Amino acid sequence: MDKRSYIIESANGDAIIVDKSVIGFSPADTMNHIQVSATGLDGGTYTVQFRPVSGFDYVDYEAGVAQTSAVLLQNGFLAEAVKVSFVGLGAGADPKICITFIRRSF
Repeated sequence: MDKRSYIIESANGDAIIVDKSVIGFSPADTMNHIQVSATGLDGGTYTVQFRPVSGFDYVDYEAGVAQTSAVLLQNGFLAEAVKVSFVGLGAGADPKICITFIRRSF
């Protein structure tokens, strides 16, 4: 199993887009699982969307996720980019995500 993890901070609670320009590779090229978690939401939630390979728009995957939960995009989705947005952040929020790209070959 091969994996690569990145911690990315949000500027002012803005959405985070993770694609080749941020991580140096397209997740669709080699990775078949993507795990996302978030912290620093101060009571808020997060939404995970992905852009399919050669797609035009982001596709909703999971919305209203609590900070205590993680999201796993599994086989069947070729994601060229992942977008994480935040809703209902508290005054002390300092959101960041941990995103892990996983390649499994069984």
